[in-house]
Amino acid sequence: MTVISLARGVPTVDLLPVDAIREAAARVLAGDAGQILSYGPGGGYPPLRELLAQRHGVGPERILVVNGSLQGVAFIAEQLARSGRARVALEAPTYDRSLKNFRARSFAITPIPLQDDGLDTDALAAVPDPGLLYTIPTFQNPAGSTLSAAKRQRVAELARRGGFLVYEDDPYSRLRFTGSELPTLHSLLPEQVIWATSFTKTIAPGLRVGYLVVPPDLAGELTGLAVDTYISPSFLPQAIVADLLASGAFDASVANARVALAERCAAICAAVDTHLPGASYVRPEGGYFLWLELPQGVEVGAVTAAAARHEVAFVPGTDFFVEGGERHLRLAFSGVITELIGEAVRRLALAVDDARSAKDRQPQAARA
Repeated sequence: MTVISLARGVPTVDLLPVDAIREAAARVLAGDAGQILSYGPGGGYPPLRELLAQRHGVGPERILVVNGSLQGVAFIAEQLARSGRARVALEAPTYDRSLKNFRARSFAITPIPLQDDGLDTDALAAVPDPGLLYTIPTFQNPAGSTLSAAKRQRVAELARRGGFLVYEDDPYSRLRFTGSELPTLHSLLPEQVIWATSFTKTIAPGLRVGYLVVPPDLAGELTGLAVDTYISPSFLPQAIVADLLASGAFDASVANARVALAERCAAICAAVDTHLPGASYVRPEGGYFLWLELPQGVEVGAVTAAAARHEVAFVPGTDFFVEGGERHLRLAFSGVITELIGEAVRRLALAVDDARSAKDRQPQAARA
């Protein structure tokens, strides 16, 4: 028996457009090897920046292509820390890697509770001066939830009145398999929202290409940080992405991924209903993740220890909070083929049973 991992938010290899990537690499090297294999502008491969700028209706100087969208989080955190504005409000739970970036720079962090329809906007309104709001409004990582249309309007209004920046981390919105598309926060307040996405989730993780659409007053500062960090990014993967976008191969790959992810989401929800009827979750409309609340009295630390024996892996909920998450865990259905999902959840249920039994065997004094 081998470990089935529900831990990594990555696509399985069958979802990667391997042939299209190979063909794109050959085309771009044949046509532009001199530029692609050399240094260049810190903001990214110029043809890709121009293509993305056209899609967003901005100038190419406002497009910053980075090594995955997490690098964008690092850049904005560094810029705010240098300018003495190291304050951030973020969802609780939130993406653990972004949380680490803010912690590493000693940010004052205000957690905002996450509800079934996105962050608690009343709680956000009560924060006197958040500095920056970091949010994953669509198919949130780890919770899979989506900020409602009404709440998007309110977040934009709060940012407009309060004068704070919003970092809209949006790598999953193209992976919607049910429901209706919602306006981005960037479309509601472009002058104060940094919109970020990553082709890691929609093409291939190994390409490490993401990008930001940056407000005009931040474009030069963030591009300067990029130059200081790595002179210029790797242009070969960026050129491949540009080719895939122009050829239509990107859209075809995303359509294929949506079908497979919908199947996997349905499979994991059905398996949880069957094997873990005491657990609860909000069914996502897209993305990679199912956020599971364990039955009353079961804590994720004990389940994690038992899961190693049953050869199933996940990420404990405590990784995604400043404080809390002891009864939650994140299941990434993206990285497991549909045929293995039921077995993975069956093993998880055995781990939950072991954790519950171990607690029941504890003396009453030890449980108090």
